[in-house]
Amino acid sequence: MKDPKKKSKMKTVIYILVCLAVIVSGVIFFFDPYIARFGMWTIVQRNKMTAERGDIDAMLELATLYSIGHYIKRDVPETVKWLRKAAELGDAKAQYELGFYYDAGDGVPQDLAEAVNWWHRAAAQGNMDAQNHIGACYAEGYGVPQNIEAAIAWWTKAAEQGHGYAKKNIGLFENPH
Repeated sequence: MKDPKKKSKMKTVIYILVCLAVIVSGVIFFFDPYIARFGMWTIVQRNKMTAERGDIDAMLELATLYSIGHYIKRDVPETVKWLRKAAELGDAKAQYELGFYYDAGDGVPQDLAEAVNWWHRAAAQGNMDAQNHIGACYAEGYGVPQNIEAAIAWWTKAAEQGHGYAKKNIGLFENPH
């Protein structure tokens, strides 16, 4: 036969544990933004150390974090700083993105020639988005002399990699009807 006092003590212990769990979850819920902010700060610091040793992925991660400003202060000059470091090390994605900062004058002086330079560098490395974009620049004469043949050549390179807009752009110029 079971001891009723033991059963009562067990119910009390379970009740206390459930109450503690509810209290702890409430505290975590209340402080979650602070916990998350500290966690993001830790990620930023770890990425900075890694990026300063030349890790391109860490540079791109830092650029993204500073660009979005989620849990850390949005900082466009820091975004551009890390994009430029990755771009100068030859990362095509960073080169492509950096071009847009120069195009808009966001965090750097607006400089269309510099934007086109970065887009060209990314396109030459096979970045299909950059190839499509530089094709559009040639089609419109945006930052480069207008040249439909060059536009179609860049779009063809992007289309060969499966870029849907590049395929559409080629179709628009080859079949204008």
